[in-house]
Amino acid sequence: MNRKYWIDLLRGFAIILIVLGHFYQGFLFTQYIYIFHVPLFFVISGMCYNTQDISFRKFIIYKI
Repeated sequence: MNRKYWIDLLRGFAIILIVLGHFYQGFLFTQYIYIFHVPLFFVISGMCYNTQDISFRKFIIYKI
């Protein structure tokens, strides 16, 4: 599988937003950052999910 570098860039952007949101708490723009930075990580995770047909047991063992 080829690595998609735009996903890495998007993830880096989301990390920067999290740092800014925690560093500048209380400012107006942090409300807008909190609206989408966590959903952005969920979307990225869904894009990186591997859809192989493996059993649930093998999946858990692999993740451990």
